[in-house]
Amino acid sequence: MSDYSTAPITGGSSPEIDWAWLNFGDVDPATEATVWGDDANPDFDQFSNLEEYGFVLSPGDANTIEDPVTLSDTASSPTAFQLRVRQRKTSSDPNLAYLVEISETLINGSWSSTGITEVPPRESIDAEAEWVTYSLPDHNNDPQFVRVNVGRTGL
Repeated sequence: MSDYSTAPITGGSSPEIDWAWLNFGDVDPATEATVWGDDANPDFDQFSNLEEYGFVLSPGDANTIEDPVTLSDTASSPTAFQLRVRQRKTSSDPNLAYLVEISETLINGSWSSTGITEVPPRESIDAEAEWVTYSLPDHNNDPQFVRVNVGRTGL
């Protein structure tokens, strides 16, 4: 065993730690910020580890970036859209939370989830992932930006 100043975290403590063990091997607390922690991005792609965990992507290979989000218009209105997001199943990790928000300006404080609703049913991809569709409010031809935040609850 390595000589750590604090005891290493062992597998089996939570779904995200199990994921870190599977993808990074050693989850030494000294490397949390740079290798396996939520905010780390060891493959230097566009996603933090928490986002890769939440979107069920590979955290160790920047060349296999999959698009976890797709946007399409709706049949009901040419100015209304649906967002389809690849998410980790709630049964796989009930402490994950996803927040879809829209903004017309990208300015801090302008983001809102008002009018965004989930459109059932969820579409299973595999044992860990599913596609979840969200209906976005009609934007009446005004510019509209969308983001998906991945976070944790109940910790």
